Amino acid sequence: MNQMRFSLNSGESRGNGNKRTKHDSDDDDITEIVRIDDSDSDSENENISRKIKQKQVDSIVIPDDATPSTSRQAMQSGSVSSKSEAASSSTDKMLSLVTEFIIEDLHTTSIVKDSGFKKLISTLKPDAVLPSQDDILNHILLLYGIERSNLLVQLHSIENISIAIERWTSFTENTYATVKANFINDDFEPQSYVLATVQLGNTNSFGLLNDKVIEVLKHWEIEKKVVSTVYDWYRPPVDFLSPCQYQELGKKMCCFALKLQTAIDNSLNSIPEIKAIIEKCNQLVSYFLHNNVAEIYLNKYQNYLDLSCDQLVQAWSDEINSTYLMLDRLLSQKLAIDSVLRDTDATDATQAAELQLNENEWLIIKEMVATLKPFQLAKLVLYRVKEHIDSVSVVKPMIYSFCTNFLSPNNEINPVPLLKQRIKEDLLTKFQLYVGENEMTAPDYFDIATYLDPRYKKQEYMSDENRETVKQYIHDVYFAKNETTSSGKPSKWAISSKALSILFPSAPNESESECLRYHNEPEIDKNLSPHKWWKLHESKYPILTTVAKRYLCTHSTSKSIFTSRNASLRRKNLSPQIVDKLIFLNHKLKFDII
Repeated sequence: MNQMRFSLNSGESRGNGNKRTKHDSDDDDITEIVRIDDSDSDSENENISRKIKQKQVDSIVIPDDATPSTSRQAMQSGSVSSKSEAASSSTDKMLSLVTEFIIEDLHTTSIVKDSGFKKLISTLKPDAVLPSQDDILNHILLLYGIERSNLLVQLHSIENISIAIERWTSFTENTYATVKANFINDDFEPQSYVLATVQLGNTNSFGLLNDKVIEVLKHWEIEKKVVSTVYDWYRPPVDFLSPCQYQELGKKMCCFALKLQTAIDNSLNSIPEIKAIIEKCNQLVSYFLHNNVAEIYLNKYQNYLDLSCDQLVQAWSDEINSTYLMLDRLLSQKLAIDSVLRDTDATDATQAAELQLNENEWLIIKEMVATLKPFQLAKLVLYRVKEHIDSVSVVKPMIYSFCTNFLSPNNEINPVPLLKQRIKEDLLTKFQLYVGENEMTAPDYFDIATYLDPRYKKQEYMSDENRETVKQYIHDVYFAKNETTSSGKPSKWAISSKALSILFPSAPNESESECLRYHNEPEIDKNLSPHKWWKLHESKYPILTTVAKRYLCTHSTSKSIFTSRNASLRRKNLSPQIVDKLIFLNHKLKFDII
């Protein structure tokens, strides 16, 4: 297990260059745990940062039986970043390691009371003293409070934030929503932080979700900074909410990955022959997963046929592209599956006849796998993390590529050509892709984001007229703002710029020059980072860089690996309050952004 990377006492805070230090005095109050180094900031910013951190640390809830001594021990054991500090005691190390174990795998704090866990620890280290449940709770509360205050300071300096919402359901049938903040920092690095996990109970009310999210935004004091909100909720269709509804949530849009999956599922279910094959494949997989004898024989034939000993995959309605994964795994294990079904020692003849796929069905499966593979590649791209996060700028170029390069008939057997046609029609409808000579009245959020991404700025899915409309819209909306002062009157720069434009008609003004120069830039390789490109060209395009931060901070999907099906299994006995704090810390630890 890696050491806990929460640094409470020293080291630089990401994003702002602030430092966190711990005083040496034993009489220091808890509010002195975190302070701002004033070496790189002016007095006003320093005071703001101090007040924010003071407010957040003051809000930390400490159990009644916690003492100053135990609180200091928790703080000291949480810090592993400074080599100059004295070595922690064995008890403190155990507290730190057990806390990290609980955070990393989202266990309940009561695990330290389990006999099996106690036996494991005593076997590994006979003289170890396990921390109490209260000690662990104290430690988690302190870690949460300090890291939350650090994040709040960072959010204070950010102008544009995009919110992503991901829901999951516990075994007690309670629905939760994890709210994440996505933004681009001053170094033009994409950042993603969990803000809160809220309980929705056993309801799926869209209004309740929005109300809860707005409460979170106000708690973090960022409700006026949100430019967009991405939901993992396709119905009700968030794209068609009234603009005046929930204005604090900015532009509201559905998760691209979910919307893409909905288009695929609708197409698969609309063709009876394909729907029947998928149902039969699900039954076949279920047979092998729930029959020990069949599973043993499958493994036997996999070894005999020199195939990889992979388990079959079940398709789940709430997992992106799981139908493709099921069909692809079945196809790779076709020889072993057929061998088991023909072996009367492994499978009853009557049952084998019901489960057996004929050669024509296998051929259809093969062509379905080829058809769905590009969407699986898209999923891998959309679920990347850290600096490789793709914004909504990728949405329309990706849909255009699907329709142009992968969904044209290619001599497949029926009904695969019909499947391709249905998927293509559904994608064009859902994403309102502009093709040919369609004239747009105004560019949407996706079009602007695409234009500001140097990988896709040519916007091949658009006509020349529509592309020019996007360019003109950005100039009129964002450059006009920079030509006036805060009082609304034209600035001296704007007046002189216009005068020079009149006196020298052939010389473009500064705003026109910036737009024109970016427009004439060549597209960069699709594998390169648009964020790094903007960082390198920030001085060349100061206004456009600011606009790019606004649009490229919106992620194309609200889904993430960290709230996967496996992780949610361990949340069934956790209270909503501890779930909120554990997921907050888990996300920081797992993606190493502390």
